[in-house]
Amino acid sequence: MKNQKKIFFIVSASFLGLFLLSILIYNFLVKENIVYSNVKIAILDSGITEDELIHKKYNTFTNTEETNDLFNHGTKIYNIIRNVAPKNQKVQYYDIQVLNNKGLGSIENVCNGIDKAIEFNVDIISMSLGFNNDSEILHNCVNRAIDENIIVVAASGDTLSTDTDYPAKYEEILSIAAADSDNNLFSFSSTGKIDFIAPGVDIKTLDNKGNKVKESGSSIAAAYFVGELMSHFMDSELMENDLKFEVIENNGRKFKRLIYNE
Repeated sequence: MKNQKKIFFIVSASFLGLFLLSILIYNFLVKENIVYSNVKIAILDSGITEDELIHKKYNTFTNTEETNDLFNHGTKIYNIIRNVAPKNQKVQYYDIQVLNNKGLGSIENVCNGIDKAIEFNVDIISMSLGFNNDSEILHNCVNRAIDENIIVVAASGDTLSTDTDYPAKYEEILSIAAADSDNNLFSFSSTGKIDFIAPGVDIKTLDNKGNKVKESGSSIAAAYFVGELMSHFMDSELMENDLKFEVIENNGRKFKRLIYNE
C-alpha cells in the first residue's frame, strides 16, 4: 500500500510538473511571440503630458504641434490605453487636442481633429468625449473617417438617462459604457445605445503630473476598450465583425464585452 501511495504521488507530481511546464511554454514561447500588427491610434482629447512615446501632436486651437493637458484628462486616457494594450505591440500614438483647459471643445475642434487623424492615416480614433446634441457637420466628419476604414470609438456618456452622447450615438461608431468588476453598469451611465461595455469603475491610471489616481466613467471605459481592441490587430485592417466578444446579461439586458485577444 505504501508503494502504491508513493507511485501515485510520483505520478501526480509528474502531471503537475507537465502542467506547470505547459504554462511556462505558453507564456514564454507562445504568448510572448504573438505577432500583433502595428497600430496607429489618434487620441482626441485635452492633450497628453508625454513627449517620448507620442509620435505626433496637433492642437486644433492653435493649429500647432504643441499640446498642453491643463484639464488633466487626456493624459489619464492615454495611460489607460497604453497600460491595457499588448506590451509587445508597436504603437504610434497621435495626440490631437480638441478640448481646452476647461474640458470644452466645439464641433469644429473635433472635426478638425478627425480630419487630422485621417491625414495621419491612423487605424483607430479614440474619443472619450461627447456632445448632447446631434450635428450634421459632426456626423459627416465621422463618416469621412469611417470611409477611410478607421475604427472610431467614443464614450457613451454618463447622462443618468437613456440618452447617448454624440458621436457615440451614431450607428457607425462603437459606443462604450462603463461597467464595474461584476459587469454592472456604472451608476451614472447612459442606458441608450451601448455597443460594448468595458471596465470603467475605479480604474488606475496616471494624471498629468505622474500621480497614481483612480477614475470612473464612460470616458475611462472607452480608453480601456481601445487598449483591448488593439490586441485584435493581427492584420493590417480590422473590421467590427472580426472582434471576439462575450455576451453578458445584466438586469434583463444583454451587453457585449470584448475578449482580450492573446
